[in-house]
Amino acid sequence: MVTLGAGLAARGHEVHIGCLHHPGPLGEEALEAGIAVHAPRSRVMKRLFSAVFLVRLVWNLKPDVVHPYLTQNNVKVSLLRFFYPGTPVVWGVRATSLNLGDYGIRDRIIAWLGRQLSPRADTVICNSTGARDEIVGVGLRPGLVHVVPNGIDADRFRQLPAQG
Repeated sequence: MVTLGAGLAARGHEVHIGCLHHPGPLGEEALEAGIAVHAPRSRVMKRLFSAVFLVRLVWNLKPDVVHPYLTQNNVKVSLLRFFYPGTPVVWGVRATSLNLGDYGIRDRIIAWLGRQLSPRADTVICNSTGARDEIVGVGLRPGLVHVVPNGIDADRFRQLPAQG
């Protein structure tokens, strides 16, 4: 997300990232790239009012597009969409073929909601053809799904055993 945002910011776009958790070191990198980073101020706010935080952020910023990543956030943004009906929602899909038996009931409900809500996304960007095939298989029109491979610098994001 930071790589995408940095590229957009370098092209003159105003970019904001909303984090429902502490942004950590990538938040610092985003700020250095000219990206505004927004996060709830307290754990209580994060846990109890993440939906309110998200709605207020989108309502105040009035973005041209909202682009969440991962099923839980895609579901949240889609469920809250009636607060910002004219704003396109572009899902980011990164995981495929999860064995939901390895997860708890909460994650299985989120996965089910994701399958139900995915056809309501304006566009879906997947990081693999496998993800595309899976989401098309649950009912999304193929023309709305695009594959954009991860822009990962494998030298930067490598295991560093000495650093833990």
